[in-house]
Amino acid sequence: MGKQTSGFSLPGFVRLAPSIYVQDAKLGLGGYNTNHEPMYSNSSFCLPAGPAAQLSSRSRDTPPPGLIIITSWTGAASKHVAKYTEAYNTLYPGVPILVITTVVADLVLHSTNHKLQVLAPAIDYLLSHEPIPSYQPDHTSLHSYDAYYPPPQPQTSKPRFPSLLLHAFSEGGAHKAVLLARAYQQYHQQHHPNPPNPTPPPPSRLPVEALILDSTPGTASYTRATTAFARALPGGSQGTGLVGRVLAPAAAAGVVGVMWAGLRVRGRYGNSDLIAATRLALNDGGLWDLGRMARTYLFGEGDAVVWWGDVHRHGVESAAAAGGGVGDGGDAAAAGLGVEGEGGDGGDGGGVGSLMVRFKRTEHCAHAKGVVNGAVYWAAVRRTWEMREDRGMGLRMGLGRRLSLDSLCRGEEDEYGR
Repeated sequence: MGKQTSGFSLPGFVRLAPSIYVQDAKLGLGGYNTNHEPMYSNSSFCLPAGPAAQLSSRSRDTPPPGLIIITSWTGAASKHVAKYTEAYNTLYPGVPILVITTVVADLVLHSTNHKLQVLAPAIDYLLSHEPIPSYQPDHTSLHSYDAYYPPPQPQTSKPRFPSLLLHAFSEGGAHKAVLLARAYQQYHQQHHPNPPNPTPPPPSRLPVEALILDSTPGTASYTRATTAFARALPGGSQGTGLVGRVLAPAAAAGVVGVMWAGLRVRGRYGNSDLIAATRLALNDGGLWDLGRMARTYLFGEGDAVVWWGDVHRHGVESAAAAGGGVGDGGDAAAAGLGVEGEGGDGGDGGGVGSLMVRFKRTEHCAHAKGVVNGAVYWAAVRRTWEMREDRGMGLRMGLGRRLSLDSLCRGEEDEYGR
């Protein structure tokens, strides 16, 4: 987790506002040529072989997302975020991508109102419309006739992004995802107030149909919070040198200690801290359409920042919140990594379903590191989007349930490492 500086930039993206970047061919923003083909030649996306191929064997005819949103981990460097945007360019060519970054100040200094206000450019982009094609008669052959032509009908439009795929990394990215959902809802409340009605309509919710949670959500832990804070400081991500070994951990311990004490003194420790509040908000039916939203949890036992058990437990809680059952993952991750399924009951009230992918040796926000792990990682992402089509039927039929992928985890490394 390095420092995000004012020089943060992503290849093929333009900056809408500080911390908000977009790649959109229709608006002439981003790295696509006129054929909507990605300009990147070396993509790190690949499909798995062997048992893991089941995760990507679903229909290739599934329409892609309308928009991909990435909320990166705190202090993420652009070169690391770019690895994920490049993979998405390969997986879903031509699909616009919105990237929202997070810095330490977002977590410890800025008020909630401030954080909601700075997301306004992202909300404006999300709510953009495009014209609906309509029939226009050709009058060129009728010029010799004295005919009456009715005035042109007003042009109608439709939202550009009726379906979203949201990919959140770590606590900072999950918190930013929740803020985005709240800002979206706040906009609708301010611009479309509900008329007096004894039964008000349900709140407007961000139309996320697939949610990917990488290394999140966890729970409040002083030791892990200190580790995360230290890695987000300049020079602290490598853990080497005087800054990485001494200065960053010491500064993090001091800042986190003051925050921790303040929470305890004011009686706010528990469900009122930022991490716990984010954890609850991710299962809030007022912010998300839990009955339609598929989700996947990607986490590793080697994560020193967020304990994998906390992420796993949230996956179980999310299945209950969505009205679905919890699949038996068994001991699939005993040696390498495991894929566990959670599926709804298939009824209208049941959840779509979700995947929990547990890696054995991967570190925080580095689960796509390695050729094999990366293949499984991106196959799970693709499968998550496709689950919205069959409402998780593949999971309920056994796809991903007790599916052992231990033999595929060879500890290979590639450019995803930080």
